[in-house]
Amino acid sequence: MTNGADVRSCASFDGQDAPPQKLSLLFSTVDVVLLGWRLDFLADQLRENTLIAVGILSKRYAELERAPVFVSAIKIEPVNKDVEKQ
Repeated sequence: MTNGADVRSCASFDGQDAPPQKLSLLFSTVDVVLLGWRLDFLADQLRENTLIAVGILSKRYAELERAPVFVSAIKIEPVNKDVEKQ
């Protein structure tokens, strides 16, 4: 399904000033970029094929200990601009 997954800036969440991580998912027609914290957990679930869904939460929930991962933004871009027009 995906051509690859890459997690950048894999530091844990160290407060509101910590930079977000970036998880890139490469598909044949679109690139999906997830921004958030503790995304290495999400990447592990993708590798194990156990991920069911991903959603966005407000940044104020980022420091909850019970949340193993926090996604602040999801960006989807077509690989080829001509695909978008079809």
